Amino acid sequence: MRFFFIGIVLIIFSCSSLRAQNYFGKVTYKKEFSNHLLDTTSENSLYKRNRRVYNKIWETENEAKKILDELRFELRFKPNESLFSVQSNLKLEEDFYYGFAIGPYGSRIYYSNFEKNEFLTSVEAYGELFLIKGKKPKWTITSEIKNINGYNCYKAITTEVVKSKGKNVNAETIAWFSLDIPVPFGPLGYVGLPGLVLELEVGKVKFIMSKIELNPKKQINFNRPNKGLSVTKEQFKEIGNKTMEDFKKSIKN
Repeated sequence: MRFFFIGIVLIIFSCSSLRAQNYFGKVTYKKEFSNHLLDTTSENSLYKRNRRVYNKIWETENEAKKILDELRFELRFKPNESLFSVQSNLKLEEDFYYGFAIGPYGSRIYYSNFEKNEFLTSVEAYGELFLIKGKKPKWTITSEIKNINGYNCYKAITTEVVKSKGKNVNAETIAWFSLDIPVPFGPLGYVGLPGLVLELEVGKVKFIMSKIELNPKKQINFNRPNKGLSVTKEQFKEIGNKTMEDFKKSIKN
């Protein structure tokens, strides 16, 4: 297995020079999320502890999944540059459950420019528009392989420290990328691998490629997001924490 993994790494690095090729394209992804309410038997399950809350969450998840059947996200890319965002759908956006379906990160715009080493996220939050400056993820490429819609894909993992129940924990994000399409882009700003990310798993959410258009006749156009207050990820978190503290104080008063 060790020699097999070394062989994969050699293939990956030998293909890195292909990034310079003039690839243009558009990738469509569908979104899926796992059901949070599978456990209905254990004594500690929400089903046993609070049936009313369980039924409400069950209803919300099922209505959101109906929207996911039609909801699509789009990754557009040129050499060294990409933009990822949700496809506009006015009919879906009018649905009460649209916000649950798209999730906290789905409405953001993710921009990457390798030539300028620029990785930005445009997000509207706390009554203001922000432009968050990020960094390229650090990946660990494994020896696992699977086929996604006809493409052989390699598994890569990146970790990030996040807050969970008041504690810092390492959260894994899993990407499956294909060397058949040697561009370093993927959903939600998860970029930097030697091939296009065809499937991304973040927590209980998955983005799965449903359609690829490489070097289409119609020109691929998009612009760098340039509006909003420029902040780092750390500064954005501090703003969020302060906003939450101020909200709690206002309730007490």
